[in-house]
Amino acid sequence: MKTTNREMIFIKINFVSKGVNPSWSELTRILPLQAEWIFTSAPIPADFHIIFHLKDSMVIPNARNRTAFVVGEPPEIEKLSQQFLSQFGVVFGPSFDYLIKLPNFKVARGILPWQVFSGSGLLNMQSDHVDNSFFQNLNRSDREIELSIITSNKRITRMQDKRLNFVDFLKEKIPALEIYGRGYREIHDKSDILLRSKYHLALENSLHFDYWTEKVIDPLLCGNQIFYSGDPKIGSTFSNIILLDLSNFENSYQTIVDAISSDEWGKARNNRKIDLENYLHHENIFRYIQDWILSFEPAQISSNLTYIAKESPFNSEFSRYIINGTKNRLRQIRKQIF
Repeated sequence: MKTTNREMIFIKINFVSKGVNPSWSELTRILPLQAEWIFTSAPIPADFHIIFHLKDSMVIPNARNRTAFVVGEPPEIEKLSQQFLSQFGVVFGPSFDYLIKLPNFKVARGILPWQVFSGSGLLNMQSDHVDNSFFQNLNRSDREIELSIITSNKRITRMQDKRLNFVDFLKEKIPALEIYGRGYREIHDKSDILLRSKYHLALENSLHFDYWTEKVIDPLLCGNQIFYSGDPKIGSTFSNIILLDLSNFENSYQTIVDAISSDEWGKARNNRKIDLENYLHHENIFRYIQDWILSFEPAQISSNLTYIAKESPFNSEFSRYIINGTKNRLRQIRKQIF
């Protein structure tokens, strides 16, 4: 991105969310924008306010046009109402069908934080100096796990059902596949597996343009060659990811076998570094927020107040998520009986 004089002006940005992920301070630290990012659970005075998927009523001490809302869930899980989202100056999110119709929508990728080194594994971001430079300089070649996946055994949505059916299919074909996660082999932290793996399966819970999660970010940070199912156009963001089509298990299996047999992990090391740099410096939510902020003229902290009415559970579609989960469980029971 082109550097401007605005990037030298110090501003205060209040990022409001239920909790704070250690990765956020790392991603904001390397931004060109000279700013203080303050992470809180309720709004405080600042130049700009970013609300990260909080749907409660609140009073934001700022003008409405300097407020932003970040959508963190796909519509299968939750579809927020236009009435709620119209209360903010801008709405950041992936290209979900219901979002792109909003007049205040801006597309953003890399919304969710990474999860590696945030648990109780061998290393921890807050205590072991695991930062951006750690990932950039990572050159671990002693990896004894050929192919891994970290997933849960939940079968609530159709996509989760298809994903687990594919994992079962692969395990029959590739006995070396190691499966970890809730319902399988429990782990303390994803890095404990990813740093030991060459290849990794990253299978999203849903398929949407511009929507990808820590399922991609975590193995990208840990130097894995990624087999991916999810965002259909992720290849325009990360050139080294190998796409799988879960509508054809046999073809996807052959794609995996071909890549492993030709040593894609060894050959594509430099390309993985390029994808990593692209994520850290361009394709994450804070970079999109920065570009939006740079469109404003410098101004004093506003004395205005913006009142946000909470999202009604009857407006959002969380109930549909529960209903779909119940239907899917009933389908599984029916399969077992008949």
